[in-house]
Amino acid sequence: MDIEQLFLCKLAEECGEVIQLCMKAQQFGLDSIDPKSGSTNKELLHGELNDILGVVGALNIFNQFDFQESDLAKLQKHDKMLKYLKISQELGKVKEW
Repeated sequence: MDIEQLFLCKLAEECGEVIQLCMKAQQFGLDSIDPKSGSTNKELLHGELNDILGVVGALNIFNQFDFQESDLAKLQKHDKMLKYLKISQELGKVKEW
């Protein structure tokens, strides 16, 4: 395994941890306290998201991954999520705020 493969493995691992915490937060809530760590699901999720950013930073430094955040791409994703939120609400699958 080379460094690129290792870092990609670590990125996948961190993404899996985010998935797991999202499922816990969905079931128990973001403010629910994890009995093992004493932290809220929100705090744990923030930590894992920072871990992802750390791995991406390492990929940028050591593997010329060249990732840069894009405000436009984030805004487009936000708009897309709102579009599908509206559809889900119209179908009665998601409650109104």
